[in-house]
Amino acid sequence: MRHNQASEPMFRFRLLPSFTLIAGLALCIVAVSSERKPASPAPTVFGDDAGKTGDHTKTGIDVLESEKFVSLRGKRVGLITNQTGMDSQGRRTIDVLAHADGVKLVALFSPEHGIEGKVDAIVGNATDAATGLPIYSLYGDTKRPTDQMLRGIDALVFDVQGAGVRFYTFITTMGYCMEAASKHQIAFFVLDRPDPLGGEKIQGPMLDPERMSFVGYFRMPVIYAMTLGELAQMFNAENRTAVELHIIAMKNWRRSQTYDQTGLKWIPPSPNLRTINEVFLYPGIALMVVGTLLGLWLLPAPRTFGSVTFDVHTMLYCAAMVLLGFQAMAFAVFTKLFAITEGLLPPDPTLDKLFRYITLEVGIGVGSVLLAAGLGTSVFAVRFWEARNFGELDYAHSMRIVIPAVLLLILGVQTVFASFFLSVLGLRRR
Repeated sequence: MRHNQASEPMFRFRLLPSFTLIAGLALCIVAVSSERKPASPAPTVFGDDAGKTGDHTKTGIDVLESEKFVSLRGKRVGLITNQTGMDSQGRRTIDVLAHADGVKLVALFSPEHGIEGKVDAIVGNATDAATGLPIYSLYGDTKRPTDQMLRGIDALVFDVQGAGVRFYTFITTMGYCMEAASKHQIAFFVLDRPDPLGGEKIQGPMLDPERMSFVGYFRMPVIYAMTLGELAQMFNAENRTAVELHIIAMKNWRRSQTYDQTGLKWIPPSPNLRTINEVFLYPGIALMVVGTLLGLWLLPAPRTFGSVTFDVHTMLYCAAMVLLGFQAMAFAVFTKLFAITEGLLPPDPTLDKLFRYITLEVGIGVGSVLLAAGLGTSVFAVRFWEARNFGELDYAHSMRIVIPAVLLLILGVQTVFASFFLSVLGLRRR
């Protein structure tokens, strides 16, 4: 090797610390979020006190009530629901259907976390105390309704609030129940609810077909911008489920609206998703971690998976995922802190811990390290070019230096500015 010719394996090795910095930042955020202690659910507010501007969104159960349950009249109903199944008056969908004229509610089905959304483990069958109805767990010995569970049922009704992200298992439970309903020629009703992230924001990679599982029922991006009613229609068409599907659509909901703009009070669908800002936090963590790991995987050389080769173009999208994930996580922290300082949410011990350990000086320090790593990698990129007499470069090699360099520079700047903004938001807490 001539003295003015850079070694390609060597520059790849030198870039590993840069990606390690990004991975370390992502893992630190995951660690902070995982230390959260279970909190008591926020009080649920309904009706005119739930929002202050515009018409409130009417969910599927409210629309069904206003229509006098005409679509369920004369049917023996099985209801798939949890603690998010509430109408605008604060009544459980269970109780509403149990007392509806002409409707016979005969069985309940609970998804992951149980009928009350408090169990973070395998869920067993139970009995509803208020109605005496059996509760069949779809997150226990079976994840699909069995023939015995569906005996004597004319219609299955699904009323669960989604989280807006692909890996929440309520989607799979709905898909499995649709398949079972089709097999037994049972009508399937979805009482639609808003996508908490809105109906326009689509982010993240598509699910690989070979990775479909209980946490990935259908090929779609991480953030899919569809309500569960719309997902049910897509599943029925694309999977050819052939179920008799009825969507009780919402009223007064626009695709541009996120959940906080609907006038509805957020009811946590999971013990791990207690507030609406965490709907942004967890997808952000997922995007950042996945983008970092994929970038590390592609850093040494192109990778072939089956008949598809992934190269620097994929690395560019990985860098975008890291940036989008970082911004989503920052937004989650900013909105949570703003809500606390304005008295909209109670104090959070996790944020107090955050301010003790992640100060303005620490944020500037981390941002400076990222900037220095980005500048150092940029200098190495120029030297790599100089070694070739500033002539034409093989983009597949040079972009493996440039993409991490630019990513580190942007992350460094955003970290510094985010630290200043976080410090300003926290002034009233000191």
